[in-house]
Amino acid sequence: MLQGINWLLQDPIAIYVTVGIAVSIIQHYREMKLIEVRAADLAARIQRLEVLMMTS
Repeated sequence: MLQGINWLLQDPIAIYVTVGIAVSIIQHYREMKLIEVRAADLAARIQRLEVLMMTS
C-alpha cells in the first residue's frame, strides 16, 4: 500500500486524477442529499395540501 501512495505522490497526473475523482464523488453526494431534502419538502407540502383539500 505504501508503494501505491509513494507512486501517487510522485506522479502529478495521478494526483490530479485522484483529487478530481474525490471532488466528483463529494459533489455527487451533496447533490443527492440536496435532492433527498427537496423530495422530503415536496412530500410534506403535498401532504399538507391533501389535508387542506379534505377539510375544505
